[in-house]
Amino acid sequence: ADNQAVVVPALDRMGALCAARLDEAAAPDDLPALSNALACLLNDTAARQSLGEHAAALVDGRGAQRVALRLLGDRLRLRPATMADATRLHDWRNHPATRAVSGNAEAIDFSAHQAWLQRVIAADNRCLWVAEVGALQVGSIRFDQADNRDWEVSLYLDPDLHSLGLGPHLLLAGEQALRGQIQASGQLVAQVLPGNTASQRLFEACGYDGGPQRYLKAIAPVPTPFDNTP
Repeated sequence: ADNQAVVVPALDRMGALCAARLDEAAAPDDLPALSNALACLLNDTAARQSLGEHAAALVDGRGAQRVALRLLGDRLRLRPATMADATRLHDWRNHPATRAVSGNAEAIDFSAHQAWLQRVIAADNRCLWVAEVGALQVGSIRFDQADNRDWEVSLYLDPDLHSLGLGPHLLLAGEQALRGQIQASGQLVAQVLPGNTASQRLFEACGYDGGPQRYLKAIAPVPTPFDNTP
């Protein structure tokens, strides 16, 4: 098919498949007929094994998981981070994809990360949550309070789970969780590096004003239920 004209030969050159044709007159002469290609593979165990190994090296086996996350993103839930999350959060933070859009692009030493995490968990003016869809940890979100009641937001996903639509679910769930923690109204502040269009689209889609490097959104505590007790 037309959409395979580039992909199939490329994968063939990488040793991930054996390119063949159904109609000898409709394809380049360097591709064997399908019957001949199958006969060769059926009689060559080593060739089949090599194709399998090369093909497996091109993927991570998480395709079905990504499809499920795309469908179940609205079931994302948050829980408070603990020291047991240190390794996972450190791996996510130090991944090149995360560092590329971070204010500090340097890799962080694990012992320094542990000390930082311990301080964040103990602080009254900082909130750190881990996001889960089912039993799978998919990202984290943090809010740091400034002296003027503003809260700066920082979030990142598992770098292997980008482009699945999880970002808005994570951000809005974080806002709702923060509303349950704060006592007074304030502003959410998001700092975005120049050129980080994905984050710009995220904050704009979630109702933040400003940009392109600084976004703001008002936040208020969850209203206290009216108490009509005599």
